[in-house]
Amino acid sequence: MFPQGRAWIFLDEIQHVPGWERWVRARNESEDVKFFVTGSSAALMSAELATLLTGRHVTFRVMPLDFRELLQFRGVELPRRAHLRTAPPEIQHALYEYLRWGGFPEVVLAKDEERKEVLLKQYFDDILFRDVSWRHQIRNFTTLRRLAVHLLSRTARLVSLQRLAQIFGVSLELIRSYCQYLEEAFLVHFVPFYSLKTGEEVRRPRKVHALDPGLRNAVCLTGSPDRGYLAESVVHNALLAQAPDSLFYWEGTGEVDLLVHQGTSVRTLVQVCESLDDRAVRDRELRALAAAKASFPTAQALLVASEPPAHELRGTAADVDVVPLWRFLAAGGASIPERKDGPEPDLPDPESAVLEHLNEHGRMTRKEVCALLGLTAAQASSLLRRLLAEGELVRHGSGRGTWYGLRGRRRS
Repeated sequence: MFPQGRAWIFLDEIQHVPGWERWVRARNESEDVKFFVTGSSAALMSAELATLLTGRHVTFRVMPLDFRELLQFRGVELPRRAHLRTAPPEIQHALYEYLRWGGFPEVVLAKDEERKEVLLKQYFDDILFRDVSWRHQIRNFTTLRRLAVHLLSRTARLVSLQRLAQIFGVSLELIRSYCQYLEEAFLVHFVPFYSLKTGEEVRRPRKVHALDPGLRNAVCLTGSPDRGYLAESVVHNALLAQAPDSLFYWEGTGEVDLLVHQGTSVRTLVQVCESLDDRAVRDRELRALAAAKASFPTAQALLVASEPPAHELRGTAADVDVVPLWRFLAAGGASIPERKDGPEPDLPDPESAVLEHLNEHGRMTRKEVCALLGLTAAQASSLLRRLLAEGELVRHGSGRGTWYGLRGRRRS
């Protein structure tokens, strides 16, 4: 090839070629050429670029698809009604698939589950062998693999390096090195404890998160779906993309799953749970957030739930925002509104949406409530019973012919 003008050269996984960075620097200084260099090891790329290409490069981190990108891949549009707490069925299914199979593009596009699993297991083995074992000349590959599987199976849980060294019967230094290599290869990410005292941060266990739920599920044998832990990890991953060096966890009266520190202050506190139907679970999560808010009063407090209730929680602290998992992920973890001083206009709740619809159309069936709000039949029935009990609605007909109207119909 004999290009005219500026040449554009793309080099993939070039880190396996000794001296590549010197060749790139020489060409960059002597010729009209633009290089794009990609590699799958963060520390490798950053170290080599920092030594010889200082001031001559810009680094971009490319991760597996997030949930918003996965929806785009599948051609699924987000609902225009931003107040929906329960996702429409196609988004619920996409979220289930995301928590099960993750976000590697070829896996997302694969049609059958057997193909997805084969791909994920191959990715896992390639990462361990090529990006970790071969690069760092690791002799004890069996221990490395067992450690990687163990960490993935413990996603969203605290891990201690000392305890890991005891479990695998190796030195603390070896475990520390292996964990660092696995993090550099983008297999896991370790979240430290938030403290302004460096010694306390170092002494505390770290929380480990799998960076792709599909990769984790493909290689781990678990007795339960672990949906709560997986939900926390995908929330972590969404925040990591926005604030890569600012994520922590915190403990006061209970553990706060994720804390985002930016600038000179704590910006966001996040609790993640699978369901808020259990009052004991809800109270536990809110107590932890309340304790954190007492220590960080200017921080926004979020309670992210995989299965939020169909209606607004009564008695929930006024300074805690309850957000459905699907909506948090669809916003990329970055579009949750900041809390401002003074009252904020609330988005319409399901009750208001039903009343507005009836005010405009005069009548409504349970099936239409499901379609309007994206609720299940049981959730729609609960909502209608509550409006009946509050005297807002009148029920007409019976059985399949049942419909609802306003008590004393009004039009604005």
